[in-house]
Amino acid sequence: MTHLIYPRPKLPGAFSVRIETYHFKELVHFWEYPISPLDFLPVLRVAKVLRFPARSFPWFCSHNYCENNGTCHQREDNRFLCICANGWKGKLCEMKTEHIHCASHSLARTETICVCPQGYLEPYCYVQNLKCQPHTCELSKTCIPQSHFPIYGHICICNTSDCNVDRPVISVHRQEPNQSPFLLQLLQLTGDYPTIRQQILIQPLTSFPLIKTIKTRDRDYSIGEQPEIGLLFTFEPNAYSIETTLYLLFINCSNAMRNFSVDLDLQLNKCYVLPENQRHSVTLFGSFCQNFTYGTCFISDGYLCYCGYPNKNHSNCLSYQRRYTVCSYCQNQGHCVQGDLTNRTDFACVCPKASKYQTLETLRSRKSSSTSLVI
Repeated sequence: MTHLIYPRPKLPGAFSVRIETYHFKELVHFWEYPISPLDFLPVLRVAKVLRFPARSFPWFCSHNYCENNGTCHQREDNRFLCICANGWKGKLCEMKTEHIHCASHSLARTETICVCPQGYLEPYCYVQNLKCQPHTCELSKTCIPQSHFPIYGHICICNTSDCNVDRPVISVHRQEPNQSPFLLQLLQLTGDYPTIRQQILIQPLTSFPLIKTIKTRDRDYSIGEQPEIGLLFTFEPNAYSIETTLYLLFINCSNAMRNFSVDLDLQLNKCYVLPENQRHSVTLFGSFCQNFTYGTCFISDGYLCYCGYPNKNHSNCLSYQRRYTVCSYCQNQGHCVQGDLTNRTDFACVCPKASKYQTLETLRSRKSSSTSLVI
């Protein structure tokens, strides 16, 4: 997502957004969308699906409109794009560039917009990413260094059909099938707030053990680490409501790929919700575990805290609020539990114990109060 802000004051004429795609320094394709600036809006949102043509570039123009040794590339609709030689810019490469910030081995589109060769880092392509050594990826995969930070970012591209057999898994064990749904939430501690790496919905009456593959890639498919925090939500129906309980399953402090095994009969570590009259300032949480009698995990004012690592008398806290676990697909006061965030059909409904009784009583009251109208 890129934010394009109109200059102040607004320049006359029409604006357009152009997206260019490169395979290293070679142009693959380009898209251009005209936009009309609105006087009462400072920005405009453009959402597009980029479709690549069947015919790949280079697709040179029949007539070269570009000046100063520029290369002319043409689209299906006869629009063209000039890739200028070093030292030139503009639609037709008619303007000379000054004070170029790009490295000499890069493609300088303007003074500050540089297309880097493979393995060189944005924005100016001076620093090289040397992460891809002979043994960075497995023999069946090819290592591709990334051109953006972090400096040692890389991806491993599979060369065969069996590259996913070594992906880590989480196995969940329980003696009896569950009567209500369970929700596993795997967190990645990135930035100021933990992100949800994966949600696994365990439907009611599931036979255990249950084995699921752990996602180790981010949304942009860059290589990610395994999740550091494993949480479990249970949903128990009461007479007129649903009681939700949060448990801390595991804390993972290792970057090495590993499998996780969870026994729900033995490893449920309930996170106690501090009452309003027991909530304290965050600065006091560090010593809260010294006299904490409710277990090793507690929740208070948007924080999830756990005791026992690395010192059992101290607590570690992270900003956390329950998100993306609730949906709105259930009827008759049923509680909707959302599973996989990328699949809207992955959900479960938990009904209060009195919901069926309430529904029957409602129907009876409607029948008894109905009247007949004869015309």
